[in-house]
Amino acid sequence: MDPRIPVKSTKVPVQPRYIPQDPSELQHIASTIKVVRTSDQSKFLATKVPKVFVKDTNGNSTKTLLADVILPVAAVPISLILNHPNLISLVDIVTNSNLEGTSTAAGPYGDITVWEDMDAGSLSYLLPSASTYPPFHDEATWHVLASQNYTRPALPEGLCWHVLRSISRALLWLHYGVKETIGIPGDFQKHDDDWHAILIMDVSPGQIWFKSPVGEETYGECKLGGFQWAKVTGAVGGSVAMAPKVENAPIEKQYFFPPVSSIVKYHDIM
Repeated sequence: MDPRIPVKSTKVPVQPRYIPQDPSELQHIASTIKVVRTSDQSKFLATKVPKVFVKDTNGNSTKTLLADVILPVAAVPISLILNHPNLISLVDIVTNSNLEGTSTAAGPYGDITVWEDMDAGSLSYLLPSASTYPPFHDEATWHVLASQNYTRPALPEGLCWHVLRSISRALLWLHYGVKETIGIPGDFQKHDDDWHAILIMDVSPGQIWFKSPVGEETYGECKLGGFQWAKVTGAVGGSVAMAPKVENAPIEKQYFFPPVSSIVKYHDIM
């Protein structure tokens, strides 16, 4: 081959381990989508890995992928922390952004965390779209929506209690390290006296997931997911850990933010 003739560089596309179940479904930093593992067609949930700011040794801030900073060394501890019957389990981490010929954009070639499949969908499937809600300042319309109306469609009371019980247990574990002892119903124990509260920062219908009922179950397992914005605070003892609202969150998330938040020191867990 003549060395004077330039060789055209070719990049071989990386075969994705996971592909979107619905290619038309949009994925952004606040969303959780369904994906299929290409090796065996098993289904899972996936979320984008966000970019975060980190400081180098000179104190300069640079933007880098969280997948390159924390996940390679903290995946196992994170899996252990999230080991709770009402939290979706971490299955895999895909970090394709540092491979030649790939893209960091959303989709099959991006950096994603992969979670267990919740085959019955999320609570958002059962609720009206956020686009139908009135503006925040429209107090009159909100009062009407909050008033009793027996003709308005509503979720079954049993389902509401099932969700409240499940998510409360998930938050009890995340905030205080307390969970029910396996095989001893009603026996709740604290597992770490130096527990650092984990704030999921996104308890919204799109992050509350269900599995299909098994046997005589009326409703399947209900679990909390969506750890894109999760924070871990310092040890809080008996106090309630709180953190600032997430900036630039999609409007459908903002409807479910708590009305008041206090600032505490925290760092990203994921």
